[in-house]
Amino acid sequence: MSTEVIFSHSGSMFAYYLGIAEVLQDYDLSDVVFSGTSGGCFPCILLNAKKDIRDFFEQILDYVKDCNDTWENIIKDFLNKYITDEDVTANQGKFRCKLTKLNDFFLPEKVSVGRWTDKEDFVDCISAACYIPLLCGNKFYVEYRNQKIVDGFFSGTSRLPVTDNKNIVFYPSKWRYINPTWMLPSKDTVWLKSLYQLGYNDALANLQDIQRVLKMNKEKELKTENDSF
Repeated sequence: MSTEVIFSHSGSMFAYYLGIAEVLQDYDLSDVVFSGTSGGCFPCILLNAKKDIRDFFEQILDYVKDCNDTWENIIKDFLNKYITDEDVTANQGKFRCKLTKLNDFFLPEKVSVGRWTDKEDFVDCISAACYIPLLCGNKFYVEYRNQKIVDGFFSGTSRLPVTDNKNIVFYPSKWRYINPTWMLPSKDTVWLKSLYQLGYNDALANLQDIQRVLKMNKEKELKTENDSF
């Protein structure tokens, strides 16, 4: 039976999650199904596509520095440049993107997507899952597949699994107290770098939690044994 790895909502804590994801790169994720919303989507799609986590983080920081735009446009434009068709294929059926659909009465409903028609559909899905009304753009919602969509947080799906499999959930306060203001979207690249390092350090300090559900890659096990000999 596969394992579900869940990344919760984030705001600026997406950087913290990417630090955790750098540690997860050393684990066997071949039998893992990911689910996530908001910035929690990033580690999911990158790990499925076997992308270099730190390289992605450094590239998006450079993009943020040079781009004076809303987070909605930053996310969509950057992913369109960074994501390949092969990355989309790697995530088909291996990642469930959790969103909030607003019904005709603007009440939140839980929805998730795990299949995409093409790269454009994939990027639009991730961008919609990250959309916090008025903080990421000047709209109350975004359109995705002809539906009114906002961040999955608003339908209470952030920490919920999408399968009945054993799972591990990563959320901002899993291992430490998090000031709620840390969740606000920020373009302060120094601050985002510190959150990335914090996530990386917290994951290393709490490997026992990770190793309850994930096994390290064989190559990494051998390297570790050789290094300690």
